Amino acid sequence: MSHNRFAGVSRRALVKAAGVAGLAGLAGCFDADGGRSLENGSDGVTLDQREIHPEWVHAVSAEASELSPYRATDYASGLRTTLLLDGAYTLDEDDEFYSFWVESYENRGEESYAFTLRDNLEWGNDYGQQTADDWVWFYNHVVTPEENWVGHPTRDDWSNVVSVERESELTFVVDLEKPDPLFVRRPTMWGTQILPSELTKPYYERWVDGDGDAGHELNTADEVLEFQYAGNLGPYTFDRREIEDRFVVQRNDDYYRRGTEPDADDWEDAPYFERYVMRILPEQSTRLAELRTGGITYTELPADEAHALENESAVETVTTPTPFLRLAAYNQRENGWEPFRNQSVRQAFSMAVEKTSIVENIFDGNADVAHTFQPTYSEFYDDSHVREFGEGESYDPEAARSILERELPSAYGYDGDVLLDAEGSQVALTLVYQTGERVYRDSGRYIAAAIEDLGVAVEQRAVPGDVLLERYAYQESDSGIPTLNAGSRDRYTSDVEWDIMWSLSLNTFPRSPENIGAFFTEAGTANFMGYVPAGDLEGLLEEAATAPDIERRRERFGEVFGLLSEEQPANFMIFDNTIHGYHRNVVLTEPVSPSWGYKRHTYWASEDPHG
Repeated sequence: MSHNRFAGVSRRALVKAAGVAGLAGLAGCFDADGGRSLENGSDGVTLDQREIHPEWVHAVSAEASELSPYRATDYASGLRTTLLLDGAYTLDEDDEFYSFWVESYENRGEESYAFTLRDNLEWGNDYGQQTADDWVWFYNHVVTPEENWVGHPTRDDWSNVVSVERESELTFVVDLEKPDPLFVRRPTMWGTQILPSELTKPYYERWVDGDGDAGHELNTADEVLEFQYAGNLGPYTFDRREIEDRFVVQRNDDYYRRGTEPDADDWEDAPYFERYVMRILPEQSTRLAELRTGGITYTELPADEAHALENESAVETVTTPTPFLRLAAYNQRENGWEPFRNQSVRQAFSMAVEKTSIVENIFDGNADVAHTFQPTYSEFYDDSHVREFGEGESYDPEAARSILERELPSAYGYDGDVLLDAEGSQVALTLVYQTGERVYRDSGRYIAAAIEDLGVAVEQRAVPGDVLLERYAYQESDSGIPTLNAGSRDRYTSDVEWDIMWSLSLNTFPRSPENIGAFFTEAGTANFMGYVPAGDLEGLLEEAATAPDIERRRERFGEVFGLLSEEQPANFMIFDNTIHGYHRNVVLTEPVSPSWGYKRHTYWASEDPHG
């Protein structure tokens, strides 16, 4: 299933789109719907049977938008970068620290954390060893400059950090402004990828000297796009990229993680494939046919095909819950429909779309209805605060029409069943959604039909996931660097006008919900829809993040998600499960959880999948 541009297995996938899977999640045990046992030695295969096979082939629906680790925060891009860069660390199925570049950490009180790097990390292109100095430089020259000269979309993750300082060659200390006992679980260090400081410094110096293009030129330099700097820091090394066709990497003979703890046995000779090929197959039917016939090793499965594939002997399926919420965003920027700035108008549109039918009839039950920006399994979800739209009695097209008659400007009005604007023409809105899976098309058409029942003409526009992000969500800043929120909603807009955006999937961060401020505070770096909260969302998030006890934190987050459900900056539609389809020979090495995939480069095959 697809998702879009902001946090996950990659870095932490803030957004998910274009045929990609999510990793970030919540602690707890979850059972797979179908599939087999996931432990080593299952199905009669044992560790001593592991061999390195020629090729792992991964099918996706769309191209990546970025390959610089300072820009690649969407999932499609992150899938590529994490083949060559592991990042600092991740979280396992129990929400515990799991080591990659950072070997260990020490909590020195709730306002200070020390991170120690492994001693075998080597950059490429003669940049030497990765050390604490690289991280200190990253913080001081990429994260904290007043102007975001490299266009890093997730600098807000570091808002509680006041300093990063070198303690020794391999240890750096992160000091916080306010206590945060769960800092290691926040998407600050977790999953973060950086460039060598020596590579970045010349571009930074050019920027300081007034070269406004320096950040863009860094992100698009051949040395960056071809990962020449990556050294032994990831399981694979770059081979080639064929735009709109494939991304090919080769097994890294010097991979630092091989045979190291934790789980040294699993990592003994990882990765277990000579090549990793990511093929772009835009048509869902093509991806499924390739999986059925053994042409690919892995792809995400569409919700409406998953149950059928569970019973096929050629395919192994794993279903995982996801923290990614799929929504229909209302464009409240200058190039959207202005009445969407009215909360009541947004509520009317949300109550006119029945979510249950989408879950049951289009996603074949492989999803859950959503009403606010948090999954119900989150410890911070409190349904007593949440207002529902589009389910049961809260699905009410007649009430929606009455609200529009009352709340739209006086120049608007109904002529029979047709809603007219100030010029006497039928109100016409553009609904954009991504290509790649039938469920997006069918649910897009369903949403369009529901809106048309309100008397509105709807132009449906289906575009690839990378185009959805680049041309419809991103904006140009004054520096010329694309960003998800350049500033004032009346000044900065996307390349292409739109009114409603369906199918984009955003990370709800159930481990650390204060990070949703990136999407929903007025100045949030990922607030691409131009939402300006009427309530004190920023204050509530601040109170929740700094609450001295867990009960107070839950109470404040409950108010946050109640406010969002009331104000409806977007129609919070569904949490659709991620359904993974593997070649039957693949042996998986981790338990099912929302963190699925954190050990994916230890997966191996009992026999060559494509021999």
